[in-house]
Amino acid sequence: MSMNSTIYVGVWTNWSQGAIMGSTLTLSAQHGTILISVLTLFIRLIGGRTWGIICFIAHQLRTTKEAKDGLYHQQQATLRNNASDIQTLWQLTKISWSWRPKTSNSIRKSLGLIVFGTIHLLLFAAAGTFSSHLVTLGNEVLLSRSPSCGPWAMPTVSNESQLAEGANYELYSQNTIALSSQYVSNCLTQLESSSACNTFRQAQLNWTSMTEAPCPFEDDLCLGPANSSLRLDTGLIDSRDDLGINGDDAHRVQYRKTATCVPITTEGYFENGTNSFSNGLTYNYTAAFYGPNNVLPSELEDSGGIPNATYVHSNFMETVLRYDSDQVSGIPYYTVSAEPGYFGDPSDGFTPLPAFKAENQTIALVFASFVGAYTGPSDDLWLSAHRLGNAKIEFDGNDSLSLPEYRIDKPVSVLACTEQHQFCNPNPASNLSNRCTPFLSLDNYLNDGSDPISPLLYNDYQSIIAKIIHFAVLRSGIYPIVSQLNPPIMAAGLAAGGVSPPLPDNQWVLEATNWFSIGLNNLQRMMVDVATGPPGKDAHYTTGLADQFPSLQWYCDNQIVQREDFLSFNVLALALIFVFGALVTVVSLFLESIVGFFQLKFKRGLYHQVRWQLDSTVQLQRMAFEEAGLGTWSGGADDVPVTEKDEKFGPATEWDEWHPSICGKAIVKHEASWI
Repeated sequence: MSMNSTIYVGVWTNWSQGAIMGSTLTLSAQHGTILISVLTLFIRLIGGRTWGIICFIAHQLRTTKEAKDGLYHQQQATLRNNASDIQTLWQLTKISWSWRPKTSNSIRKSLGLIVFGTIHLLLFAAAGTFSSHLVTLGNEVLLSRSPSCGPWAMPTVSNESQLAEGANYELYSQNTIALSSQYVSNCLTQLESSSACNTFRQAQLNWTSMTEAPCPFEDDLCLGPANSSLRLDTGLIDSRDDLGINGDDAHRVQYRKTATCVPITTEGYFENGTNSFSNGLTYNYTAAFYGPNNVLPSELEDSGGIPNATYVHSNFMETVLRYDSDQVSGIPYYTVSAEPGYFGDPSDGFTPLPAFKAENQTIALVFASFVGAYTGPSDDLWLSAHRLGNAKIEFDGNDSLSLPEYRIDKPVSVLACTEQHQFCNPNPASNLSNRCTPFLSLDNYLNDGSDPISPLLYNDYQSIIAKIIHFAVLRSGIYPIVSQLNPPIMAAGLAAGGVSPPLPDNQWVLEATNWFSIGLNNLQRMMVDVATGPPGKDAHYTTGLADQFPSLQWYCDNQIVQREDFLSFNVLALALIFVFGALVTVVSLFLESIVGFFQLKFKRGLYHQVRWQLDSTVQLQRMAFEEAGLGTWSGGADDVPVTEKDEKFGPATEWDEWHPSICGKAIVKHEASWI
């Protein structure tokens, strides 16, 4: 993702969750942490209010005119004067424990209150602890529109500035594929958890593979047993749920890609010989004839001077001297080159022979050679090595050691892959008979005047999504991946000093699946890069491009990615918590008054109202002082009783340490004067 991307902070709709459930608030990580802390505190306050309501209801339900023991009255006083659930639980536990010698089943009589209080305590403790999980939606964020939003395409070079742009574009394209390769290696293969692995809406686009697919060409072209080709299939990739293009159902597009790979025979299609340049320099070559190359015409001298060849390989690597091969950077012992084939398009790639059955599919031929040696034989169909030789290892002095080595069976081997693409409208109009295009090659979508995509779509938003997917797919196929990946195959990482361990029998399968996986990640990366624009100094190439296209502006406003330095919250969950909390607070403040009003109005439960009043701490204190003859009290039916003005008394002026009481001495309010 480009470094010139910014994140939208505020409320937006995540259409994957719907218009209501998808309402989302995005904040920076710092502000999001503050919101979570406030939410945790608020939930704890709600817990205190709900416990007060529960204690009021429990007190009223338990109130009776029947004579009860001291345990009951202390329980009622505890419920009336609750401070918090944990404090009430502790007090009830102490009460039940202390009354064991005096009242039968004292613990059982308190058990219901204790269990209910424990449930309340645990419930709100969990709610406070996991409040962030209740409302956060992870790190999904919406990109703000970048001034450089838009697709950067390879320019047509006709002047010096376009030449510079073309060079910069090639470098950008190579870097993009390198980043995709690193992502696949680090995040998908090694399962790292770095921030670079939390970038796209989906960490990985799902795909399936099978190694028992039929040969996609004429049977005598494929190597190996029948039905042993590799078939890879993405299934339907959703523009919103998988690629992160935010929009309602009417704005979605689905895309599917399939690829079939198999090593193919070189018998009857290869020619070996010797050729020379006009300067007299000669070389040995191996030429492949699977169809004439339209981009690099093989009849040209620098392309081999051999008419109608698809690819020409020279023996230049065999002439490298040890001075070069021993350098720290090493030399590419593997030579890998890809050539794309497009049926019926003489302007690009090569034109495949009829044996390839290339109509409606793109073909990539991957040619590979290895000038090094393996320490053991390789039965891989693509990079087979059984030519036994001897490697002489010299030591200090005159000692030497001869070891067996294995060379590749052919100067050049070929792995062929086909690719097909399909676009679908997940919500087609009722008058459409098909919601998907047939499986086609990319050049069908580019050059077919019938335009198979547009009839399926019914708004500009779907059209721009389909165009950008096509733009990204064009740069994420097997041919561009192999052509720009360094090194192009994983086997190259096993070779050191021209020596490699033997390859597994399914090395060609591993290579093809790796290219496919890199291509899918590059598709994700390109979709985001269109929204952000090219990075750094290249941003100016697309600056202002979206200003000309409202649908492109919409696209750039609706790209979802992941960022670990931002947090997103579910607005509905936040609203429900705060509304519920406000409602609980209002109920807790006015519940006593409302219940008391109806008790007076209907003349029912008046005793319950009186008991609630008398069991309060200050009323219990008043009654105790009155019984001790301390103070002249008024307001016995109010929330807070008071004494006469300026009246003072000192309780517990004398006490028994084993049975303290409040008996004290009243202080006269007005003393008589002797004068």
